[in-house]
Amino acid sequence: MNKTTIIGIYFLLSILLIGCKPQDGVTRFDLSGSVTYNGKPIPSGTIMFLPDVTQNNMGSPGFAVIENGQYNTNKKGNSPVGGPHEIVIDGRDGVAYIDSLGAKEPQGKKLFEPYSLRMDLPKKSRETIDFDVPTQ
Repeated sequence: MNKTTIIGIYFLLSILLIGCKPQDGVTRFDLSGSVTYNGKPIPSGTIMFLPDVTQNNMGSPGFAVIENGQYNTNKKGNSPVGGPHEIVIDGRDGVAYIDSLGAKEPQGKKLFEPYSLRMDLPKKSRETIDFDVPTQ
């Protein structure tokens, strides 16, 4: 599987989990902050926190919905575990439309291809981490 396929699978899983708070016995840490692209708030989208298994982080993934340039894993998402992660941001324009196959796309059209970066997430809750997606 290529990276785009893997990101797509995680994205679909995150959509299925929206509103769910699994009680998996893992210590999770709430995160929130802003997400911008070209210096402007991203209207809609998702941010995924994928534990970096290459760094021996075997925790469960976390995610959050982006609304008006803000995300909060505790309100609309699933808080991640701490430690090394790959973070994947999918930014949308927020204007709902119907695609060529007749499927509704409530978050709108892509602003950019999924952007990923690696970082070590804190092991404490209520942390604020802001993300600025560079122009691609």
